[in-house]
Amino acid sequence: MQSLLTGTRYCPVAGREIQVEDIYLVEGTCTCQVDWQLLNRRCLDESDCPDASACPLHREYLE
Repeated sequence: MQSLLTGTRYCPVAGREIQVEDIYLVEGTCTCQVDWQLLNRRCLDESDCPDASACPLHREYLE
């Protein structure tokens, strides 16, 4: 199952909190636990960003 979450993160480029949209793959395990993996992160405030190509939030997602 995939889950879409919208939240805020501090962006050092913009110097403020911005809205981001994360898509997670969520799977149940046999031990009553939930395993999740970040699939994609998208900035919802890209129009305010001076240099979207150097976005630290995308680098954080790739690590």
